[in-house]
Amino acid sequence: VAATATIRGAERDAMLMYGREMNIFPPPVSLATDNFFAQENDEIAKGRMHVGIMGPPMKARTLLNQPAGSLLQRIHEIRLKNPQISDDVFDPYYTFVGYFNSLRELGGAQTAIPNQIANEMMVRYSENNEKRELFNQEELTSRKTSSELKVVKAALNRRLGSEKKPIDTLVTTNMFQVGIDIPRLGLMAIVGQPRSNSEYIQSSGRVGRD
Repeated sequence: VAATATIRGAERDAMLMYGREMNIFPPPVSLATDNFFAQENDEIAKGRMHVGIMGPPMKARTLLNQPAGSLLQRIHEIRLKNPQISDDVFDPYYTFVGYFNSLRELGGAQTAIPNQIANEMMVRYSENNEKRELFNQEELTSRKTSSELKVVKAALNRRLGSEKKPIDTLVTTNMFQVGIDIPRLGLMAIVGQPRSNSEYIQSSGRVGRD
């Protein structure tokens, strides 16, 4: 018995190894709301919220800058206006994770964060000129060595209100799909449609784990 979400060529492998046809359980069902393992619950409850933004062609950079500026600034202002609320409430939304399909797109975002995105935060989204300062910007990509990746992963666990400031922005690629289990992360922007459904599920599932 094998269980996986992402196997390819399973029928061929089963025939080569065992000389037998493979059976999939449960078989495909006719209802999209019931796949045997889970049923759709249409009651309003806590859970992940997925919001899609579609804009005009050739405006991908704008579609990143404006929502990112809004998300980064707003959580900062809401926290300042509500000092009586514990930082544990704001912490999941304080580290902005940007997921990209290529290193080229990621590089453009890295340039935009301290420039265009920071400008968006002040001009458009700051109500009282309390602009949020972006101190810690990191990346999780294949350009990092294994030791550097360990340092970044450890830093991602730093919570809001602790002695060391949490990471403000993290940019990453498909490396983020596997092996990242940091419960505090709760905010992600997937910039551009991932190349497959499984990549979308794997990457978006790395946030909101609590």
